[in-house]
Amino acid sequence: MSAYSVAKNLRDLAMQPQNRVAIVKDQGCLPGLVLFLDNDDPRVVVIALEALRYLSLCPSNRVPMRNEIGMLVSLKAIMSSKDQKACQLANEIHSTLVPTSRNTRSRRTGPASGQYFLSGANRNARMITLQISGLTDSSSRFKCEQKLLATPGVVSFTFDLAKKRCMLRISQNLNVETICQAIAGTKTMTAQQVVKNDMGEEVFLTFGSSPPLSSANKENDMPDYLPEDDDNIDIKKGAVARVDDNNGNGNGWMSSVTNFISKSFYW
Repeated sequence: MSAYSVAKNLRDLAMQPQNRVAIVKDQGCLPGLVLFLDNDDPRVVVIALEALRYLSLCPSNRVPMRNEIGMLVSLKAIMSSKDQKACQLANEIHSTLVPTSRNTRSRRTGPASGQYFLSGANRNARMITLQISGLTDSSSRFKCEQKLLATPGVVSFTFDLAKKRCMLRISQNLNVETICQAIAGTKTMTAQQVVKNDMGEEVFLTFGSSPPLSSANKENDMPDYLPEDDDNIDIKKGAVARVDDNNGNGNGWMSSVTNFISKSFYW
């Protein structure tokens, strides 16, 4: 099922008030919709925004939506875009999730304008871009996904196969070299960090084969991929599976979201 189809199905489900709480509580649907906000297809972005607008109409959904990694920063990016419909939807959702009084307080005491993540759940995350040699198709993307999912401190990620790039949100404590080393573990791919120099030009940083760790216990200080507040949640029922989750389908979180849609709701 394509990104467009998944987003459309979630939008159609979110139109029904009785489905909204279940969609937000699922471990993959809400993070998936946030990732769709960065999709290259404007249709996917608009449909994801429509789904989020319906979900935000449920008062109990607003706090988890506001605290979802990347939600507010993605909405703000769309609010400044040239797509009038997407901009209008993003403004509406942001106003619902962040009331005016909260916006006023944030302007006085909030983080600096260069801060990527604005909510309390996002302050310890940062965004990086990797150029991945060998990232050519869905098979290589799946191998890369497994390595990223097994790396503590990786919060979320999305791929651009056309540019052979991966955009990641990671813990402040996670060393970029560690991620590059994990990707090199595929034996078929290597990664370089994409940064801009003083002239605004993109340059690539190459790291050594033995990334340093500041201490033996550093890994224990990093959050797992997409952490949940409830430790009793069965990860196998969510949209993201660990590499030792032998479900055998190999399709990643989008397949799990599709299964969630088909199994949890009656059409």
